[in-house]
Amino acid sequence: MVLALSLLLALQSVGAVAAPDPTPAEAPYVLGAADVVVINILGQNSLSGRYQIGDDGAFEFPLIGRVEARGKNTEALERELTERLSKGYLRKPQVSVAMAEYASQRVYVIGEVRVPGVVTVTGHITLLGAISRAGGLAESAGGELMLIRPADGGAAMGPSLPSEPNATVVFRANTRDLRTGTLAKNDVLQPGDTIFVPRAQSFQVLGQVRNPGSFTFEPGITVLRALSLAGGATELGASNRLKILRVVDGAQKEIRAKYPDPLQPGDTLFIPTRRW
Repeated sequence: MVLALSLLLALQSVGAVAAPDPTPAEAPYVLGAADVVVINILGQNSLSGRYQIGDDGAFEFPLIGRVEARGKNTEALERELTERLSKGYLRKPQVSVAMAEYASQRVYVIGEVRVPGVVTVTGHITLLGAISRAGGLAESAGGELMLIRPADGGAAMGPSLPSEPNATVVFRANTRDLRTGTLAKNDVLQPGDTIFVPRAQSFQVLGQVRNPGSFTFEPGITVLRALSLAGGATELGASNRLKILRVVDGAQKEIRAKYPDPLQPGDTLFIPTRRW
């Protein structure tokens, strides 16, 4: 019951009304650079304390020297410390390792969300979960979001943008599907991933329509869909002479339009008056 309520609250934060696909079981946190661990050794206060993992993935520990931590979880680190301290330093050491600060495993949610920024990954996190942690989509969110992955496999120290040469757009999703709970893929994210939600773009429908004005652009929107959003043509509208006004290379072009034709951001769909 508690789990079901938690899923419902997460979905409401992104405007969804149905539960997402089940996510994998929580995995142990994998240590990396800048993470901080607390190491306690029973009866050895001088050895116990906080240790930060360096950029090289290791830290210095009294008596035994350099300890490689990158790629290990806390249990694996406990076993290594116990084994190394047992070799001539301490008799049957009792070692415990706990996380103090999560810093190495992170994803970025930027653009038109309520709280853009860094989302710390402490196990599995999905696209939907990361957007929920960022407060959900803002009202200004565009029709499509992008999941961007750095070419170095997750070592990025900041968000990636689709225009960057070392970044790859691995997934696109319609924000309308996200709001309605019909998202087809709820991918598990990797450290270093960026979810980018662009600002909404618009188009206009003018002329002989019932509700002329500006509308939010959605990927794949057609002339027929745009005409429907504007309430359809009036009795004076010449539906057989539709025009798209589009700026190309700084100059406005007039394009004869048919109902299945796709629109582009910034287009103006014009419905002229009938010729009598």
